[in-house]
Amino acid sequence: PGNWTSSSAVPYTSPFNKINTFDICQKNDDYIYIQSNGDAFRSTDHGQSWTDISSGLDLDSSYLSEIIVSPHDSLHIWVSKSGINEYSKVYESFDGGDSWINITSSGLPNIPINSIEYQKGSQNRIYVSTMSGIYYKDDTQTNWEMFGTGLPNCAVREMTIDYQNGIIYAATYGRGIWHNNVLLDSIPPNAEARAFPQDKCGFGTGEVVYLDLSTGTPTSWEWTFSGGNPSTSSMPSPFVTYPSTGTYTAQLITTNSWG
Repeated sequence: PGNWTSSSAVPYTSPFNKINTFDICQKNDDYIYIQSNGDAFRSTDHGQSWTDISSGLDLDSSYLSEIIVSPHDSLHIWVSKSGINEYSKVYESFDGGDSWINITSSGLPNIPINSIEYQKGSQNRIYVSTMSGIYYKDDTQTNWEMFGTGLPNCAVREMTIDYQNGIIYAATYGRGIWHNNVLLDSIPPNAEARAFPQDKCGFGTGEVVYLDLSTGTPTSWEWTFSGGNPSTSSMPSPFVTYPSTGTYTAQLITTNSWG
C-alpha cells in the first residue's frame, strides 16, 4: 500500500464541525458529498473545491447524521438528521443541494435518525435507521413505513445492502447484526454498468472493476468479458484482468422475477 494523501481543500469550518460521513456518486465520481455535524458540502471536481449546501436544512433544530447520493444520478441526494423534531428528519434534493425538499412526512417516530441507506436499482427507495427500528420510503409512497418486524429494541447505528443475495444488514448498539430481505420492485431491470479505470485497460496490473448500475433491482447478473480473465461472471460488480492495454468489449445481462 502507498501513502495516504490529503484530499485537498476539504472544508473545515470549526474545531467542532468534523467530517462525519461522505458519499461518492458511482456513476460520476467527480461528485462527492460530505457531512459534518452542522454543515453539508458538495464537490463537482473530485474534491478540488467545495460548495456549502447547508442552506434550507433547518440546522438550528438538529444536527445532520448522514448524507448519501444516488448511484444513478449525481445530483439526487438525501440527508438525515439526529435531533428530536418531528417535522425535520429527512431531506431530499434533485439539484445537488442547491434546494431541499423536506420528506419527513408521517410514519416516522419523533426520535433521531441514525443513518440512511439507498437501495441501488430501486424506485429511489431509502431506508432510515432509528432507536426503534428501520423505516423506508420510495417514489410510490407518500408516507414512511416500518421495514419488517423482530428487531431488538435498541438503536440501529448503520445499514448496508448485499445486492448479490438481496439482503439488508442492520448493525445495532449492543445486540449484534441483523438481516432481512430487501424489497423488490415489480418491474424488469434495465442493465447499466461502469468500468474503473473508466473505459481503459492496462492501468497498473491491468485490473478493471465493473460496477453494476442497473435499475429495476436485478437479482441475477450475466457478464461476458472479451479477452478478460475471467471471461464470464455472475457477480454484481466483478474484477477482471486484461493482459495488455487495448480496447475490449463487455456485456451485461440482468434479470429478476419480472424479466
